[in-house]
Amino acid sequence: HYSNNHKGFCVGFDKNKIINSGFVGSAGSVIYKDDYPTVDPISPNLVNELFSKSHIKAKEWHYEEEFRVTNLWDVTPSEADRVLKFHDDSIIEIILGLNIDKTSEADIMKHASLKSIPVFQIVRKSKSFRLDKVRVM
Repeated sequence: HYSNNHKGFCVGFDKNKIINSGFVGSAGSVIYKDDYPTVDPISPNLVNELFSKSHIKAKEWHYEEEFRVTNLWDVTPSEADRVLKFHDDSIIEIILGLNIDKTSEADIMKHASLKSIPVFQIVRKSKSFRLDKVRVM
């Protein structure tokens, strides 16, 4: 939930623009299951198996509708290789965590406003354990 006890934020991307960006090796929707995946380390299709297993998550997270991107390197990537720069038009929303600090929130709001990116805030739903996403800009 946006890292560090809801103090972070989430960037929502346009799935098709990311897939077609040339920045990612492969991508796919997460599959939600009850059981933890297993991997056969001597499988002749180990790379494909690892990719598919890395896209499995516990069923209780299904509401996230997560989509993951993956890059595979033959060698350990440099720090620069791990940074992906996406075009502004591939960002479709920013979601602020429930407990984001005011300084980070103000900075994100400033930049999102300049780029006309919608911003949402996670809030507690009244008399419930659920959280809601409310548009704030």
